[in-house]
Amino acid sequence: MNTLNCSPQEALFVGDSHADIEAGKRANVLTAGVNWLDHSHGSEFLMKPDYEFSRIIDFINDVIES
Repeated sequence: MNTLNCSPQEALFVGDSHADIEAGKRANVLTAGVNWLDHSHGSEFLMKPDYEFSRIIDFINDVIES
């Protein structure tokens, strides 16, 4: 975040594993759990992400374009 000169409130950690979501939570940033990849873990995360997407188009429409 320092390199990009942004605050935790401006960041979003996107990941497809439990470890990814946990890392985002520990960094105090919003998290997006995704499972559209062939090697994704499945549909449930141990820690609940702030957002959850199973299709990339939903991620684009809900997060990127808003």
